Amino acid sequence: MASGAWLRDHLDRLGSLVLKPIWGAKGKGIAIVERAEEGCRLNGAPTSYDALERHLAGLDRYMVTDFAQQAAYAREIFPGSANSIRILTMLDADRRPFIASAAHRFGAERSQGPVDSWSRGGLSAGIEIETGELGPAVTSLEYSYMERHDRHPDTGTQITGNRVTGWDGIRAGILALAEKLPYLPYIGWDVIATDSGYLVIEGNKQSNVNFLQVHRPLLRDSRVRASTSAKAFSDVVRQPRARQHANST
Repeated sequence: MASGAWLRDHLDRLGSLVLKPIWGAKGKGIAIVERAEEGCRLNGAPTSYDALERHLAGLDRYMVTDFAQQAAYAREIFPGSANSIRILTMLDADRRPFIASAAHRFGAERSQGPVDSWSRGGLSAGIEIETGELGPAVTSLEYSYMERHDRHPDTGTQITGNRVTGWDGIRAGILALAEKLPYLPYIGWDVIATDSGYLVIEGNKQSNVNFLQVHRPLLRDSRVRASTSAKAFSDVVRQPRARQHANST
């Protein structure tokens, strides 16, 4: 883990850093360290550098990365987390990559920390693949039923009808990456849209499909059924019953 001197130097230059475990999932263990006028902040809570160094000493198998400044539309919807896009690429019957599904995750007050994980109380909004337009966002409540929101339940910012900044470039870029990895026929890409482009956080070889399928079942697409990864969906999760949120418009 980073030494105290290294950390102070980078925070002075960059302002914020992200601590991320290399072994985890669902946003568990992620922390944001920020420079403050007096000391620093860990996940928004004021702390001293000495206390932060003690915290870092107890971490194992972590990596330190730059803090990505997301695009304005995503900050407006929910500023408390990095609101990522999951793009699921597959290979069709001719082994050409295509986007099978895409969804935009947004954090919420109940998602426990600076993460947008749907399984921890965040929201998932389906993305129209051709246009980048967002549909209603869905929250999962113990998988017994869904709640749909046209506006973010905490900030009140409109989600439905909003558009991902630079979507055409994101879509083309991800397909180009998938084409370079023909030995991986099924990849769940995590992407952050920025005001000047996009950043790829990671690619997942075992993407959760629940927060994608709540918008549209994957096997409705004939390309998915015929793809080289079709057997990955032989036990597709049944789409939970949906109900409209009382505050949706």
